[in-house]
Amino acid sequence: MLRGTVPALAVGPVALKDVRVGMPEWPELKAAYKARAWPVPDGILGHDLLATYGAFIDVGDLALYLADPADVALGEVRGVWVAAHVERGGKASSAGKPPEWAFEFAGDRLTVRAPGGTRAYRVKASPTTEPMTLDLEAAGPAAGPDLPDRWTGIYLFAADGLYLCLSPDGRRPAAFETGAADQFVLFALAPEPVK
Repeated sequence: MLRGTVPALAVGPVALKDVRVGMPEWPELKAAYKARAWPVPDGILGHDLLATYGAFIDVGDLALYLADPADVALGEVRGVWVAAHVERGGKASSAGKPPEWAFEFAGDRLTVRAPGGTRAYRVKASPTTEPMTLDLEAAGPAAGPDLPDRWTGIYLFAADGLYLCLSPDGRRPAAFETGAADQFVLFALAPEPVK
């Protein structure tokens, strides 16, 4: 049996990275199928991989169904993230301070805790665009001056954290940066430390 790691694998719109796999030797597997007079498959897709990424095979329809890429993306950011860095107008507003902003993702819901209050949002993510986009729509009353009804933005989920660049005025940022002439807010988030 061959064992190893596949650095990148795409199953439909779902991109997988560094997938550990074990695969029987293909000639031996083909021989076993032929010995039983079964049709030889084109390949093998393991249940563990399907379950991890919310995909399943419907034997009745003879179809492979994949999870919505937005659901997969929101699953990656599930949990509480605290702001390690906040930038507005091209200037950091968080240097040397303890985190004042926290983002708690739970499915398509987000609770933002800011210096001026807390607000719940509905989240719509689009992980198939470049850069990936994120739209937040208020799901409750206003609870602070820094918490608008809508945020339009982009996001990046990286090994060192989650990056959000959001705009309260409806203009979507094109990059993870802010300038003096815009209202963009850049957040570099890290998972909340376990207490």
